[in-house]
Amino acid sequence: MPFKNKTVVVMGRGSGIGRAISFFYLGISTVTFAFCFGAQACNDAPRQKTEGSITYEISNPLEEPLGDIGFTISASEIKTDTAAIFDDNGRPLPVQWDDLDGDGQPDELFFLAGLEPGSTLKLSLIPGQEAPKTEPRAQVVLKTQNTPFTVEGARELKAPYVPQSALPAPSNLTPQNMWAMFEGPVWENGLIAYRFYLDSRNRTDIYGKQVSALVMDTVGWDYHDIQDWGADILKVGESLGIGSPAVWYDGKAHALEKAVAKKVEVVANGPLRNFIRTTFTGLAIDTFHMDLTWELEMHAGHHWTESRLKAETPLPEGMYFATGIVKHLPDFTAGEEGAVAYGYNWGPQSFHEQLLGMALMIKKNSQPRLKDSELDHLIIMEGNNQQAIYRFLAVWEKGTARIQSEGAFRQLLEKECRIWSAELNFIKAGGK
Repeated sequence: MPFKNKTVVVMGRGSGIGRAISFFYLGISTVTFAFCFGAQACNDAPRQKTEGSITYEISNPLEEPLGDIGFTISASEIKTDTAAIFDDNGRPLPVQWDDLDGDGQPDELFFLAGLEPGSTLKLSLIPGQEAPKTEPRAQVVLKTQNTPFTVEGARELKAPYVPQSALPAPSNLTPQNMWAMFEGPVWENGLIAYRFYLDSRNRTDIYGKQVSALVMDTVGWDYHDIQDWGADILKVGESLGIGSPAVWYDGKAHALEKAVAKKVEVVANGPLRNFIRTTFTGLAIDTFHMDLTWELEMHAGHHWTESRLKAETPLPEGMYFATGIVKHLPDFTAGEEGAVAYGYNWGPQSFHEQLLGMALMIKKNSQPRLKDSELDHLIIMEGNNQQAIYRFLAVWEKGTARIQSEGAFRQLLEKECRIWSAELNFIKAGGK
Protein backbone atom coordinates (compact mmCIF):
# COMPACT_ATOMS: atom_id res chain seq x y z
CA MET A 1 0.00 0.00 0.00
CA PRO A 2 1.64 3.27 -1.13
CA PHE A 3 -0.31 5.41 1.34
CA LYS A 4 2.08 5.34 4.31
CA ASN A 5 1.78 6.92 7.73
CA LYS A 6 4.19 9.74 8.58
CA THR A 7 4.15 12.66 10.98
CA VAL A 8 2.58 15.71 9.33
CA VAL A 9 4.55 18.92 8.90
CA VAL A 10 2.60 21.87 7.49
CA MET A 11 4.72 24.90 6.79
CA GLY A 12 3.26 28.39 6.68
CA ARG A 13 4.24 31.96 5.97
CA GLY A 14 2.28 35.15 5.50
CA SER A 15 -1.48 35.47 5.66
CA GLY A 16 -4.12 32.93 4.74
CA ILE A 17 -4.03 29.17 5.05
CA GLY A 18 -0.70 27.42 5.63
CA ARG A 19 1.38 26.91 2.55
CA ALA A 20 2.33 23.57 1.04
CA ILE A 21 5.95 22.47 1.25
CA SER A 22 6.76 23.61 -2.29
CA PHE A 23 7.25 26.67 -4.42
CA PHE A 24 3.53 27.09 -5.10
CA TYR A 25 1.78 29.91 -3.29
CA LEU A 26 -1.08 29.14 -1.03
CA GLY A 27 -3.15 32.27 -0.53
CA ILE A 28 -4.58 35.91 -2.89
CA SER A 29 -6.79 38.98 -4.79
CA THR A 30 -5.61 40.44 -8.02
CA VAL A 31 -5.13 44.19 -8.07
CA THR A 32 -3.23 44.72 -11.30
CA PHE A 33 -1.17 42.70 -13.68
CA ALA A 34 1.26 42.84 -16.53
CA PHE A 35 2.82 39.85 -18.15
CA CYS A 36 3.98 38.18 -21.35
CA PHE A 37 3.12 34.71 -22.56
CA GLY A 38 6.00 32.72 -23.97
CA ALA A 39 9.22 33.77 -25.66
CA GLN A 40 7.54 34.28 -29.04
CA ALA A 41 5.10 36.81 -27.58
CA CYS A 42 7.99 38.63 -25.95
CA ASN A 43 10.14 39.15 -29.02
CA ASP A 44 9.10 42.79 -29.36
CA ALA A 45 8.89 43.50 -25.64
CA PRO A 46 11.13 46.14 -24.06
CA ARG A 47 14.49 44.83 -22.91
CA GLN A 48 15.44 45.03 -19.29
CA LYS A 49 16.96 47.96 -17.47
CA THR A 50 19.76 47.15 -15.04
CA GLU A 51 19.53 49.87 -12.38
CA GLY A 52 18.38 48.56 -9.00
CA SER A 53 17.87 45.02 -10.25
CA ILE A 54 17.43 42.03 -7.95
CA THR A 55 18.74 38.68 -9.14
CA TYR A 56 17.30 35.23 -8.44
CA GLU A 57 18.21 31.68 -9.31
CA ILE A 58 15.87 28.70 -9.72
CA SER A 59 17.28 25.16 -9.89
CA ASN A 60 15.45 22.18 -11.38
CA PRO A 61 16.64 18.90 -9.79
CA LEU A 62 14.51 16.79 -12.13
CA GLU A 63 15.86 15.27 -15.34
CA GLU A 64 12.85 16.46 -17.31
CA PRO A 65 11.73 19.84 -18.66
CA LEU A 66 9.21 21.79 -16.60
CA GLY A 67 6.81 24.35 -18.04
CA ASP A 68 4.61 27.00 -16.45
CA ILE A 69 5.96 26.54 -12.94
CA GLY A 70 4.62 29.11 -10.49
CA PHE A 71 6.76 31.12 -8.06
CA THR A 72 6.12 34.08 -5.77
CA ILE A 73 8.11 37.05 -4.47
CA SER A 74 6.91 39.14 -1.54
CA ALA A 75 6.01 42.75 -2.35
CA SER A 76 7.90 43.78 0.78
CA GLU A 77 11.06 42.51 -0.88
CA ILE A 78 10.40 44.48 -4.08
CA LYS A 79 9.19 47.67 -2.30
CA THR A 80 7.05 48.78 -5.27
CA ASP A 81 3.85 47.71 -7.00
CA THR A 82 5.35 47.53 -10.48
CA ALA A 83 8.15 45.22 -11.60
CA ALA A 84 9.32 43.18 -14.55
CA ILE A 85 11.23 39.89 -14.49
CA PHE A 86 13.69 38.89 -17.21
CA ASP A 87 15.50 35.63 -17.91
CA ASP A 88 19.21 35.51 -18.65
CA ASN A 89 18.49 36.09 -22.36
CA GLY A 90 16.71 39.36 -21.58
CA ARG A 91 13.21 38.01 -22.26
CA PRO A 92 10.42 39.04 -19.84
CA LEU A 93 8.52 36.39 -17.93
CA PRO A 94 4.74 36.48 -17.35
CA VAL A 95 3.88 38.02 -13.97
CA GLN A 96 0.84 38.89 -11.87
CA TRP A 97 0.42 41.08 -8.78
CA ASP A 98 -1.91 39.75 -6.09
CA ASP A 99 -3.53 41.23 -3.00
CA LEU A 100 -3.67 38.40 -0.47
CA ASP A 101 -5.61 40.03 2.35
CA GLY A 102 -8.07 42.29 0.50
CA ASP A 103 -6.64 45.59 1.75
CA GLY A 104 -6.19 46.95 -1.79
CA GLN A 105 -2.39 46.71 -1.68
CA PRO A 106 -0.36 44.10 -3.60
CA ASP A 107 1.27 41.50 -1.38
CA GLU A 108 2.93 39.15 -3.85
CA LEU A 109 4.31 39.01 -7.35
CA PHE A 110 3.46 35.69 -8.97
CA PHE A 111 5.22 34.52 -12.12
CA LEU A 112 5.54 31.49 -14.36
CA ALA A 113 8.83 30.06 -15.56
CA GLY A 114 10.02 27.15 -17.68
CA LEU A 115 13.04 25.08 -16.64
CA GLU A 116 15.28 22.76 -18.64
CA PRO A 117 16.24 19.36 -17.14
CA GLY A 118 18.75 19.66 -14.31
CA SER A 119 19.28 23.35 -15.04
CA THR A 120 19.55 26.62 -13.13
CA LEU A 121 17.60 29.60 -14.43
CA LYS A 122 18.93 33.08 -13.64
CA LEU A 123 16.41 35.91 -13.42
CA SER A 124 16.60 39.67 -13.00
CA LEU A 125 13.75 41.60 -11.36
CA ILE A 126 13.58 45.33 -12.14
CA PRO A 127 11.48 47.24 -9.57
CA GLY A 128 9.46 50.07 -11.08
CA GLN A 129 9.53 48.75 -14.65
CA GLU A 130 6.23 47.79 -16.29
CA ALA A 131 6.06 44.25 -17.64
CA PRO A 132 4.50 43.63 -21.08
CA LYS A 133 0.89 42.48 -21.30
CA THR A 134 -0.72 39.61 -23.16
CA GLU A 135 -4.00 37.67 -23.22
CA PRO A 136 -5.17 36.08 -19.93
CA ARG A 137 -4.63 32.34 -19.50
CA ALA A 138 -6.89 31.80 -16.48
CA GLN A 139 -10.13 33.28 -15.18
CA VAL A 140 -12.87 32.93 -12.57
CA VAL A 141 -16.52 33.39 -13.46
CA LEU A 142 -18.89 34.22 -10.59
CA LYS A 143 -22.13 35.81 -11.79
CA THR A 144 -25.59 36.23 -10.34
CA GLN A 145 -28.73 37.85 -11.61
CA ASN A 146 -28.90 41.51 -10.70
CA THR A 147 -31.79 40.95 -8.32
CA PRO A 148 -32.15 39.31 -4.89
CA PHE A 149 -32.66 35.55 -4.80
CA THR A 150 -36.15 34.23 -4.07
CA VAL A 151 -37.20 30.62 -3.76
CA GLU A 152 -40.25 31.31 -5.93
CA GLY A 153 -38.09 32.69 -8.74
CA ALA A 154 -35.20 30.26 -8.37
CA ARG A 155 -35.65 28.83 -11.88
CA GLU A 156 -36.52 32.10 -13.58
CA LEU A 157 -34.38 34.49 -15.60
CA LYS A 158 -35.58 37.83 -14.32
CA ALA A 159 -32.54 40.09 -14.61
CA PRO A 160 -29.14 40.29 -16.37
CA TYR A 161 -26.19 38.40 -14.93
CA VAL A 162 -23.51 40.59 -13.34
CA PRO A 163 -20.01 39.61 -12.13
CA GLN A 164 -19.43 39.31 -8.39
CA SER A 165 -16.13 39.46 -6.53
CA ALA A 166 -17.55 38.66 -3.09
CA LEU A 167 -20.84 36.89 -2.56
CA PRO A 168 -22.59 35.76 0.62
CA ALA A 169 -24.62 32.69 -0.27
CA PRO A 170 -28.32 33.28 0.43
CA SER A 171 -29.36 31.06 3.32
CA ASN A 172 -32.36 29.79 1.33
CA LEU A 173 -30.46 29.20 -1.94
CA THR A 174 -31.89 26.10 -3.58
CA PRO A 175 -30.17 23.43 -5.67
CA GLN A 176 -30.49 23.76 -9.46
CA ASN A 177 -31.27 27.46 -9.21
CA MET A 178 -30.68 29.84 -12.11
CA TRP A 179 -29.99 32.88 -9.93
CA ALA A 180 -26.26 32.05 -9.87
CA MET A 181 -24.87 31.29 -13.31
CA PHE A 182 -23.49 27.72 -13.35
CA GLU A 183 -25.05 27.44 -9.83
CA GLY A 184 -21.77 28.74 -8.41
CA PRO A 185 -18.23 29.87 -9.23
CA VAL A 186 -16.34 28.48 -12.23
CA TRP A 187 -12.57 28.60 -12.63
CA GLU A 188 -10.80 27.74 -15.86
CA ASN A 189 -7.57 27.80 -17.82
CA GLY A 190 -6.74 26.64 -21.33
CA LEU A 191 -6.98 22.96 -20.36
CA ILE A 192 -9.96 22.44 -18.05
CA ALA A 193 -12.65 24.16 -15.99
CA TYR A 194 -14.24 23.31 -12.65
CA ARG A 195 -17.14 24.63 -10.58
CA PHE A 196 -18.69 24.11 -7.20
CA TYR A 197 -22.30 24.54 -6.18
CA LEU A 198 -22.95 27.68 -4.17
CA ASP A 199 -25.96 26.13 -2.43
CA SER A 200 -25.69 23.71 0.47
CA ARG A 201 -24.49 20.81 -1.72
CA ASN A 202 -21.01 22.36 -2.01
CA ARG A 203 -19.82 19.69 -4.49
CA THR A 204 -17.21 20.13 -7.23
CA ASP A 205 -17.91 19.44 -10.90
CA ILE A 206 -15.94 19.40 -14.19
CA TYR A 207 -16.29 21.21 -17.52
CA GLY A 208 -14.32 19.59 -20.30
CA LYS A 209 -12.85 22.02 -22.82
CA GLN A 210 -12.19 21.43 -26.52
CA VAL A 211 -10.68 24.91 -26.98
CA SER A 212 -7.78 26.61 -25.23
CA ALA A 213 -9.51 30.00 -25.20
CA LEU A 214 -11.13 31.23 -21.98
CA VAL A 215 -14.80 30.79 -22.77
CA MET A 216 -16.77 30.13 -19.61
CA ASP A 217 -17.90 33.76 -19.34
CA THR A 218 -19.72 33.28 -22.68
CA VAL A 219 -21.40 29.92 -21.97
CA GLY A 220 -25.16 29.66 -21.42
CA TRP A 221 -27.43 27.20 -19.63
CA ASP A 222 -27.14 24.56 -22.36
CA TYR A 223 -23.74 23.50 -21.02
CA HIS A 224 -24.77 19.85 -20.56
CA ASP A 225 -24.75 19.43 -24.34
CA ILE A 226 -21.39 18.92 -26.04
CA GLN A 227 -20.63 22.04 -28.06
CA ASP A 228 -17.62 23.40 -29.92
CA TRP A 229 -16.13 24.72 -26.68
CA GLY A 230 -16.88 21.59 -24.59
CA ALA A 231 -19.48 20.61 -21.98
CA ASP A 232 -20.29 19.73 -18.38
CA ILE A 233 -18.78 16.24 -18.29
CA LEU A 234 -19.40 14.83 -14.80
CA LYS A 235 -22.54 13.54 -13.13
CA VAL A 236 -22.11 14.41 -9.46
CA GLY A 237 -25.43 13.68 -7.76
CA GLU A 238 -25.00 13.06 -4.02
CA SER A 239 -21.36 12.01 -4.42
CA LEU A 240 -18.27 14.14 -3.80
CA GLY A 241 -17.83 14.66 -7.55
CA ILE A 242 -14.13 15.39 -7.94
CA GLY A 243 -12.18 16.57 -4.92
CA SER A 244 -15.07 18.04 -2.95
CA PRO A 245 -14.05 18.73 0.65
CA ALA A 246 -15.53 16.56 3.37
CA VAL A 247 -15.00 15.48 6.97
CA TRP A 248 -14.74 11.81 7.91
CA TYR A 249 -16.55 11.00 11.13
CA ASP A 250 -18.40 8.03 12.59
CA GLY A 251 -17.84 5.89 9.50
CA LYS A 252 -19.13 8.46 7.02
CA ALA A 253 -17.86 11.26 4.80
CA HIS A 254 -19.79 14.44 5.62
CA ALA A 255 -19.86 17.06 2.87
CA LEU A 256 -19.68 20.71 3.95
CA GLU A 257 -23.42 21.22 3.72
CA LYS A 258 -24.77 22.69 6.94
CA ALA A 259 -23.48 26.15 7.83
CA VAL A 260 -25.02 29.21 9.43
CA ALA A 261 -23.36 31.37 6.76
CA LYS A 262 -21.14 30.90 3.71
CA LYS A 263 -19.30 33.56 1.71
CA VAL A 264 -17.36 33.19 -1.56
CA GLU A 265 -14.60 35.63 -2.55
CA VAL A 266 -12.79 35.80 -5.88
CA VAL A 267 -9.39 36.69 -4.53
CA ALA A 268 -7.50 36.40 -7.83
CA ASN A 269 -9.09 36.28 -11.27
CA GLY A 270 -6.21 35.47 -13.62
CA PRO A 271 -4.40 36.24 -15.76
CA LEU A 272 -2.01 33.48 -14.67
CA ARG A 273 -3.67 31.94 -11.64
CA ASN A 274 -7.13 31.79 -10.12
CA PHE A 275 -7.90 31.87 -6.43
CA ILE A 276 -11.24 31.46 -4.66
CA ARG A 277 -11.74 31.64 -0.90
CA THR A 278 -14.90 30.35 0.78
CA THR A 279 -15.56 30.92 4.47
CA PHE A 280 -18.03 28.86 6.47
CA THR A 281 -19.42 30.15 9.74
CA GLY A 282 -21.04 27.68 12.12
CA LEU A 283 -20.37 24.65 9.89
CA ALA A 284 -21.98 21.59 11.48
CA ILE A 285 -20.48 18.10 11.29
CA ASP A 286 -22.75 15.90 13.37
CA THR A 287 -22.86 17.73 16.73
CA PHE A 288 -19.55 19.57 16.23
CA HIS A 289 -19.60 23.18 14.97
CA MET A 290 -16.68 25.13 13.54
CA ASP A 291 -15.66 28.05 11.37
CA LEU A 292 -13.70 26.91 8.34
CA THR A 293 -11.87 28.42 5.37
CA TRP A 294 -11.68 26.61 2.03
CA GLU A 295 -9.30 27.87 -0.66
CA LEU A 296 -9.00 26.81 -4.29
CA GLU A 297 -6.09 27.72 -6.56
CA MET A 298 -5.44 26.96 -10.24
CA HIS A 299 -2.41 27.88 -12.38
CA ALA A 300 -2.29 28.36 -16.15
CA GLY A 301 -0.86 25.36 -17.97
CA HIS A 302 -1.93 22.69 -15.46
CA HIS A 303 -5.01 20.47 -15.05
CA TRP A 304 -4.91 20.49 -11.25
CA THR A 305 -6.65 22.61 -8.67
CA GLU A 306 -5.16 22.87 -5.19
CA SER A 307 -7.69 22.64 -2.35
CA ARG A 308 -6.81 23.89 1.13
CA LEU A 309 -8.89 23.55 4.28
CA LYS A 310 -8.31 25.18 7.64
CA ALA A 311 -10.54 25.03 10.70
CA GLU A 312 -10.39 27.78 13.31
CA THR A 313 -10.27 25.13 16.02
CA PRO A 314 -8.93 21.56 15.85
CA LEU A 315 -11.32 18.78 14.89
CA PRO A 316 -12.27 16.49 17.77
CA GLU A 317 -10.76 13.04 18.16
CA GLY A 318 -11.81 10.63 15.41
CA MET A 319 -12.73 13.41 12.97
CA TYR A 320 -10.54 13.97 9.89
CA PHE A 321 -10.59 15.94 6.68
CA ALA A 322 -11.39 13.87 3.60
CA THR A 323 -12.10 14.11 -0.10
CA GLY A 324 -13.05 11.75 -2.89
CA ILE A 325 -13.94 10.92 -6.47
CA VAL A 326 -17.37 9.74 -7.52
CA LYS A 327 -17.50 5.96 -7.94
CA HIS A 328 -18.68 5.76 -11.56
CA LEU A 329 -16.03 3.06 -12.04
CA PRO A 330 -15.32 0.32 -9.47
CA ASP A 331 -11.52 0.47 -9.59
CA PHE A 332 -9.27 3.10 -8.04
CA THR A 333 -5.51 2.87 -8.60
CA ALA A 334 -3.13 4.11 -5.90
CA GLY A 335 0.55 4.99 -6.23
CA GLU A 336 3.21 7.45 -5.18
CA GLU A 337 5.90 9.67 -6.64
CA GLY A 338 8.45 11.07 -4.21
CA ALA A 339 6.67 12.81 -1.34
CA VAL A 340 3.25 12.65 -3.02
CA ALA A 341 0.67 9.86 -2.92
CA TYR A 342 -2.03 9.68 -5.57
CA GLY A 343 -5.18 7.81 -6.48
CA TYR A 344 -6.93 7.82 -9.85
CA ASN A 345 -9.30 6.11 -12.22
CA TRP A 346 -9.74 6.21 -15.99
CA GLY A 347 -12.50 5.02 -18.26
CA PRO A 348 -15.87 5.83 -19.90
CA GLN A 349 -17.22 7.72 -16.89
CA SER A 350 -18.07 11.15 -18.29
CA PHE A 351 -21.64 12.46 -18.41
CA HIS A 352 -21.68 11.40 -22.09
CA GLU A 353 -19.86 8.10 -21.38
CA GLN A 354 -16.61 9.28 -22.90
CA LEU A 355 -13.15 8.60 -21.50
CA LEU A 356 -12.38 10.66 -18.42
CA GLY A 357 -9.51 10.45 -15.96
CA MET A 358 -9.86 11.82 -12.43
CA ALA A 359 -7.16 11.91 -9.77
CA LEU A 360 -6.29 13.10 -6.27
CA MET A 361 -2.78 14.07 -5.11
CA ILE A 362 -1.84 14.36 -1.42
CA LYS A 363 1.50 14.79 0.34
CA LYS A 364 2.37 11.58 2.16
CA ASN A 365 2.98 13.44 5.41
CA SER A 366 -0.78 14.07 5.46
CA GLN A 367 -1.13 10.34 6.20
CA PRO A 368 -3.74 9.62 3.51
CA ARG A 369 -5.86 6.50 3.89
CA LEU A 370 -8.03 4.96 1.17
CA LYS A 371 -11.63 4.08 1.91
CA ASP A 372 -14.52 3.21 -0.38
CA SER A 373 -18.06 4.32 0.35
CA GLU A 374 -21.22 3.54 -1.56
CA LEU A 375 -20.84 6.62 -3.76
CA ASP A 376 -17.15 7.56 -3.66
CA HIS A 377 -13.53 6.50 -3.68
CA LEU A 378 -12.43 8.36 -0.56
CA ILE A 379 -9.10 9.54 0.80
CA ILE A 380 -9.04 10.37 4.51
CA MET A 381 -6.21 12.63 5.72
CA GLU A 382 -5.25 11.62 9.25
CA GLY A 383 -2.04 13.64 9.67
CA ASN A 384 -3.51 16.94 10.88
CA ASN A 385 -6.77 17.67 12.68
CA GLN A 386 -6.92 21.37 11.77
CA GLN A 387 -5.89 21.76 8.14
CA ALA A 388 -5.44 19.79 4.93
CA ILE A 389 -3.98 20.39 1.48
CA TYR A 390 -4.58 18.24 -1.59
CA ARG A 391 -4.93 18.56 -5.35
CA PHE A 392 -7.43 17.16 -7.79
CA LEU A 393 -7.23 16.98 -11.55
CA ALA A 394 -9.29 15.76 -14.49
CA VAL A 395 -8.47 14.98 -18.12
CA TRP A 396 -11.16 14.45 -20.77
CA GLU A 397 -10.40 12.48 -23.92
CA LYS A 398 -11.69 15.37 -26.06
CA GLY A 399 -9.82 18.02 -24.07
CA THR A 400 -7.17 20.30 -25.47
CA ALA A 401 -4.33 18.12 -24.12
CA ARG A 402 -5.51 15.26 -26.35
CA ILE A 403 -4.76 12.63 -23.72
CA GLN A 404 -6.71 9.56 -24.80
CA SER A 405 -5.24 6.59 -22.95
CA GLU A 406 -4.81 5.54 -19.35
CA GLY A 407 -1.05 5.32 -19.83
CA ALA A 408 -0.79 8.91 -21.03
CA PHE A 409 -3.05 10.09 -18.21
CA ARG A 410 -0.95 8.32 -15.59
CA GLN A 411 2.24 9.80 -17.07
CA LEU A 412 0.77 13.29 -16.72
CA LEU A 413 -0.39 12.59 -13.16
CA GLU A 414 2.94 11.19 -12.05
CA LYS A 415 4.84 14.13 -13.56
CA GLU A 416 2.62 16.56 -11.64
CA CYS A 417 3.35 14.55 -8.49
CA ARG A 418 7.09 14.76 -9.13
CA ILE A 419 6.89 18.52 -9.65
CA TRP A 420 4.92 18.99 -6.42
CA SER A 421 7.34 16.72 -4.60
CA ALA A 422 10.52 18.30 -6.01
CA GLU A 423 12.69 20.72 -4.09
CA LEU A 424 13.00 23.49 -6.66
CA ASN A 425 15.58 25.78 -5.13
CA PHE A 426 14.46 29.41 -5.58
CA ILE A 427 16.95 31.82 -4.03
CA LYS A 428 17.76 35.52 -4.06
CA ALA A 429 21.23 35.75 -5.51
CA GLY A 430 21.96 39.46 -5.39
CA GLY A 431 20.71 43.05 -5.51
CA LYS A 432 18.69 45.10 -3.06
